[in-house]
Amino acid sequence: MIKAIWVITLVLLADFCIGGQANIDLGDSLGKLIEIEGEATRVSELTLKDKKFSTYFYQASNTSYVLDEESGIICEIALGESEGYCYPCDYGPDAGACP
Repeated sequence: MIKAIWVITLVLLADFCIGGQANIDLGDSLGKLIEIEGEATRVSELTLKDKKFSTYFYQASNTSYVLDEESGIICEIALGESEGYCYPCDYGPDAGACP
């Protein structure tokens, strides 16, 4: 019984430690990202057809967040290091903007 309690406690603790990623969603702002995750390990910028994107990589959670600079919202979340844009610079393949 005590082992089961320890296992449950460890699972809950691990979930709490990596829970920051789950609190960030597509459409959230840069301010919310920084509030939850803090300062990024690395920030990179990309311009595609006059559309600007910034990627914020967080080494602690091994997560990259792509921000559409025009709208100021997160448009892509990827596990690991990623530099990119939001295809096709909007939400989904039917969106009219960009490439």
